[in-house]
Amino acid sequence: MNDKQNGRKYYRRLLISQYVPKLIFMLVSLVIYLGATYQYILGKNFTRYRTFSIWSFLWITLTMGILLTWKKQVSEKRNKVYRVLSTIFISTNSFFFSESIYQKKMYQQLRLRAVLITIIVVTILSLCLQKILLRCRIVLYGQLLVALLFGCANYYMIEFKGNVLRPCELLAWNTGLKVAGGYTYAVTDRMQESLIAIAFGILIIRFNKDKIVCKHSALKNILVGGGLTFGCIFLIFSVSWSSLFKLHMDAWEMNNTYYQNGTFLAFIMEIQCMNVEKPQNYSVEEVEHTLSSYGEETVTDEGELPNIICIMNESFADLSVLGPIDTSVEMQAYHQINDYVKKGNVYVPVYGGGTCNSEFEFLTGNSIGNLSKSMFPYQSVSLEKIFNLAEVCRSVGYDTIAFHPNYKSAWNREKVYDAFGIEKFLGIEDVQDAEYMRYYMSDRANYENIIELYNESRSVPKFIFNVTLQNHGGYDDINLLDKMKLVGIEEYSQYPDVITYRTLIRESCQALYDFLEYFRNIEQKIIVCFFGDHLPKLDEEFVEEIYGYSPGKLSEETELLEKRYKVPYMIWANYETDADKSEKDISLNYLGAVLMDIVGIHNPYIDYLLDLQKKIPVINAYGYQTADGVWHSPEEENKDVEEYKRVGYYMMQGS
Repeated sequence: MNDKQNGRKYYRRLLISQYVPKLIFMLVSLVIYLGATYQYILGKNFTRYRTFSIWSFLWITLTMGILLTWKKQVSEKRNKVYRVLSTIFISTNSFFFSESIYQKKMYQQLRLRAVLITIIVVTILSLCLQKILLRCRIVLYGQLLVALLFGCANYYMIEFKGNVLRPCELLAWNTGLKVAGGYTYAVTDRMQESLIAIAFGILIIRFNKDKIVCKHSALKNILVGGGLTFGCIFLIFSVSWSSLFKLHMDAWEMNNTYYQNGTFLAFIMEIQCMNVEKPQNYSVEEVEHTLSSYGEETVTDEGELPNIICIMNESFADLSVLGPIDTSVEMQAYHQINDYVKKGNVYVPVYGGGTCNSEFEFLTGNSIGNLSKSMFPYQSVSLEKIFNLAEVCRSVGYDTIAFHPNYKSAWNREKVYDAFGIEKFLGIEDVQDAEYMRYYMSDRANYENIIELYNESRSVPKFIFNVTLQNHGGYDDINLLDKMKLVGIEEYSQYPDVITYRTLIRESCQALYDFLEYFRNIEQKIIVCFFGDHLPKLDEEFVEEIYGYSPGKLSEETELLEKRYKVPYMIWANYETDADKSEKDISLNYLGAVLMDIVGIHNPYIDYLLDLQKKIPVINAYGYQTADGVWHSPEEENKDVEEYKRVGYYMMQGS
């Protein structure tokens, strides 16, 4: 009897220790989840109870998974097979939850072959890494983490800038961090739901034995694994995915490339496009012959050279270019400037972000369309030999200065400006006690610094290049405008970002008006070139309302697409120039040449651009317009466009 009683006590203790805790966890979790589900069904309000349901389901998944796998591990004999299967599962799982975070219609847009290719390639790469590290779990956990980070990063990039996280953006990570504080980061339902997928992934990973048993020496295993990994990575970046598997890169809307192919493949395809390829039929002799026909460098000798002030105003745009919206209130001060030399709209290479590409086009006269719309030359191309306005002005006796009320390292400007021959570069580090508007220096304070730079010495003419920051993205918090009189509060009360933006533009226009008013009373010659860098990233519903198209579903009609790349420009002078006063739309790559022409500085490349403008008034990465006013897609061949690519390549490489 004693043996039987002892046996019963033993099994009772075993039952209590092994199963009761698991049962309690399961019951508690089930009650919580069912309660949330019942409330949802009863209340018919998914938004109200969704978060509670998500976290309840996450809780039950994790607790059950951890308890069930606490002591149950797959046997050594079967672990190898299970490791491969679990790696396939994690690759599939991480792919879909990462894409679902930022894609609203994932299953409708993703291409099946792109999904399969990604899962196969990522699985092989993961197994190779496991071979090197001799650890299974750490690699698989890393996959889940990377997928989560990329999914969230893509979501926030789309929200704030209108584009996904692209390779060129990643190269400029330090710039992004410096303006990241100006945005509001909300944790979305999709991010929370992705945690359920991660919980299932953790459950699967826990069945694996972490340490991989290897029959060979550690060194040999690392060498074999390293060789396999290197070979895998080499193939990933050397294979032409777009041509081999017919994976289309959308030249109209780069986000669609990510929506259709997934982040992994789209990211790689973009990296492959970042190399500056030599144009077809390129010949140094032919380009030099073309440029030589435009004569030599000259400077109009009519006394003193004017001081040149170039202002690229952050996110400065007239929203009426998109559709029917009255912007007369915020643009009033801008339109009151009637003593301009040239005025109109300028077509830029970016939308919602990517300021440095607009800067590149203006300063170099080269078009991003000659390179790749996925490239940020400031980050990825050597610019030591490239033609630029600062170097041209410096060569004829100007002091060259740049000012930007942000950190000098933003967009790699410190190194780029040095390569451009800019002698003095001031950033936010060099400014004290400035007026701020929201998180950024106000345009008024920005212009006060420009005036100080001009007044430091008037004995030598100055070329000053300025990039403002007041209107930078992050418009959601309307309260940051303090007690300002708001623009559009009645018509667009449902869009606080639109109200914030329009109010900022009103302040920006008034600051510009007052800035020019100061120089009207200066006897020295002053010429100011002012332009916006891109349109802002605003609420997609608002854009669709006035534009007629969702930014993610644009028609492939070039003229319609180009509206998103259209911002104001103005060239103003406090003295009589030889140029005829006119209003004309051009593209940004020509604006610097037009400015130099008014100043009286010429060289073969400037004259070439002025001549090309007559034949191709507008050109960027999304298309071009011929002299007859007809728009063409980038794929349509044109001898002048092809020649411009060859000349642009020559001016970048110096040969």
